[in-house]
Amino acid sequence: MELDVGIQKLINFLDYILSQKSSFNIHSASYAQAPMDEIRQYRNNQYLIREQYYLLNELQIKCEEQYQLDQRSHHFWVTKDGVLVGCIRATPAPFELEMVLAGSPLSLSHFSDYIELSRLITSHNHEVSAFSIRLLACVALFSLKNQYSGFLAMCKAPQRRLFQRFGMKPLSSEQLTLLERNHGKYWFMAGNWHEIAMGPGCSIPEGYLIPELTTPSHPLTADLSFLDFKYNQQGNIHAQF
Repeated sequence: MELDVGIQKLINFLDYILSQKSSFNIHSASYAQAPMDEIRQYRNNQYLIREQYYLLNELQIKCEEQYQLDQRSHHFWVTKDGVLVGCIRATPAPFELEMVLAGSPLSLSHFSDYIELSRLITSHNHEVSAFSIRLLACVALFSLKNQYSGFLAMCKAPQRRLFQRFGMKPLSSEQLTLLERNHGKYWFMAGNWHEIAMGPGCSIPEGYLIPELTTPSHPLTADLSFLDFKYNQQGNIHAQF
C-alpha cells in the first residue's frame, strides 16, 4: 500500500519542524513520568490570571476525576530558560467533550480513534505562535506513532485560529454556549491527518530535503524512528513515548 499523500506530507512537515532550532524546549511524558504537580500548578495559576474560575469549580473537578483525564493523557509542556511557559494534554476516548456535549445534537461516534487536545495554555508574556505549531507537531508525532487517526478539540476563538492553521475544522456552523463555563462560547474542532497535513500551518520551504520512507503495510505504520524526539536534541525536543 502506498503511503497516503496527506500522511506523507505531514511526516515531511514533522521532520522539518522538529529539526529547527528554538529557544523553547518542548517536553513530553506519560502521566506517571510528567511533573504533574508543576503542570497543574501552572494551569491553576493561569486560570486565576484569566479569571477562568469555572475550570476550578466542583463540576469540572468531578469531570476530571470521573474521566481520569490527566491520568489517561500524554502530557506536553514547554519551558524557556527553565521556566514552564505552556502545556497541552492529549487524551484518548472517552473524551472530556463527551461530558460537555451530553444532550447536544453533535455526535462524537466517528471520532473514537482520534485523540483529544485540551488544556492548551501559554503564558501571556510569550506569543502563542512562537512555539504553538511546534507543540502541535510534537503531539501529532506522538499520535501518529500510536496510530490515532486525528485530533479533536474544544476551544474558544483564539485557539480556533491556531487549530484551523493546523487543518482542523469546526464540527458545526455556530459556536455552542456552555452554561457551566460561565456561558462561554466554544467551537468544537476535528481533523484527520490528511486534513491536518493540508492545513496552511503545515508548510515546508522549497528545497528542504525530506527522508525516504519504506512502503508501510498500513498508512499509520511507517517507520518514524528518524523523528524520534529522544534523538532530536538539535530541535530542543525532549520526550518519552
